[in-house]
Amino acid sequence: MFEVEDTDLAGRIGRLTVGDKELETPAFLPVVHPFRQEVSAAELKGMGFGAVMTNSYITKRKWGEEAVRRGIHDIIGFDGIVMTDSGGYQALIYGEVKVDPVSIAKYQRDIGSDIAVVLDLPTGYPASRERALFTVRETLKAERKTLKAVTERPPLLVGPIQGGAHEDIMARCARAVAKMPFDVYAIGSPVEIMNGYDFDVLASIIRVAKANLPPDKPVHLFGAAHPLTIPMAVAMGCDLFDSASYVLFAKQDRYMTPTGVRRLSELAYLPCVCPVCARSSPEELAALVPRERTRALALHNLYLLKSEVEGAKQALKEGRLWEHVAQKARSHPKLFTGTMRMAEGTDQLMEGTPVSKQKAIMLFDRLDYIRPELVRYRDAVSKRWMPTSRRLVLLVVSHVDERFFAEVPEMLACASAGGFDLCLFREFFGVVPLELYGTYPVSQSLACEVTDAQVLERSVKDAIAILSKKGFREATVISEEGMLPLSSELAAALRAEVRPIRRGHVAALKEFASSLRVH
Repeated sequence: MFEVEDTDLAGRIGRLTVGDKELETPAFLPVVHPFRQEVSAAELKGMGFGAVMTNSYITKRKWGEEAVRRGIHDIIGFDGIVMTDSGGYQALIYGEVKVDPVSIAKYQRDIGSDIAVVLDLPTGYPASRERALFTVRETLKAERKTLKAVTERPPLLVGPIQGGAHEDIMARCARAVAKMPFDVYAIGSPVEIMNGYDFDVLASIIRVAKANLPPDKPVHLFGAAHPLTIPMAVAMGCDLFDSASYVLFAKQDRYMTPTGVRRLSELAYLPCVCPVCARSSPEELAALVPRERTRALALHNLYLLKSEVEGAKQALKEGRLWEHVAQKARSHPKLFTGTMRMAEGTDQLMEGTPVSKQKAIMLFDRLDYIRPELVRYRDAVSKRWMPTSRRLVLLVVSHVDERFFAEVPEMLACASAGGFDLCLFREFFGVVPLELYGTYPVSQSLACEVTDAQVLERSVKDAIAILSKKGFREATVISEEGMLPLSSELAAALRAEVRPIRRGHVAALKEFASSLRVH
């Protein structure tokens, strides 16, 4: 059973129940080798990991029937939730595996796997269209065959989705798998995409898969536990992640940080206070014998990955998941591009974003212009705001503060007396009908005072587009003197006159209202 407890963007905090065990999601499942562990599964449980992933194909080849007698929990020494992969990744790496989908599914059930994965054929990346179609056909065939033959199922059964970077093929596969009675869905083939830092491709395949899956089931992202990708993947609605990256990187003397992965030889300091780093220096780690150094780095990498998941969850709880992802996006240009691609899935992100939040949204640059709260606001003003008159007055001011907000009632009174609709031009929002000024997110936002040229350009364009279709017959732009060049641009598009503000906003509006009565 999967219950969603909180949402922001497309991300959700949920609770996955497997028998008498529970797991809060999003969750990272460290991959543990069935018999060769640099960090033991028991240690992982002690570090706070409630679930791990191991490989049933390797288990079967090494332990065979002994694993059936003892159970996978005893084999790997872990009493939490155990998810087992079926050998699909080995098929990608080595070309084939000596097992069939039905027998490996039954084996996973018989060794007591809590979450079993159907044997799929990963598409990989890059892959030709022909390869993608072939892997999808084989994966769907394996899934149908498994569901038909394995009548006594493991507690939870996972249906993988393939197609790689071919969005239409990925969508087709997701729609087909969504019709099958799986408990969890899993998006395949991200490992090679992440190795090349092609985060825009990763964002695209998650967006396409999620758009074609039902919202009431958890979604697993295979092999995707990387410090750069976890926040974005959480924001896009991925609930589970697995990876052996923590130990694979450690074997290469690679040290995870919140902004990427560094080689140990590059570090003058250890920018972390986990139990490993708090008592070591880069020189001391480098001096360890290889096995001890691998273990130490693996432990650090685990702490870092757990911290990334917890940080994303906390940001989600606070309603600040967008800010969290946007901050992470500055870690690498390709991640920024991937985050922009994520934002293209506006409908998905908007669905889980509350219509109001306790905390103000923070606005910095062009990435924030497309955050869901602002897209929703501009769309609402464009489609649902109805002016009460045929005369528009557009205020253009340099900045909005508490003093301006305090004057809003008096300014609205001027508008009512003068028989005109009063709007404010505001960066990021475009146009703000002043009667909506106290609503979320208009008055619950903090914007950088340094103008971003792209944001300003888009704000002007959207303001003009919205106001031009509202049926105003007359328009006046009332502007602070320092904003006259911008005001002239708005006035030209709206066929409006420009009047400067000389003695304050309220005084300017009263003067304008008086001039209307005179005429």
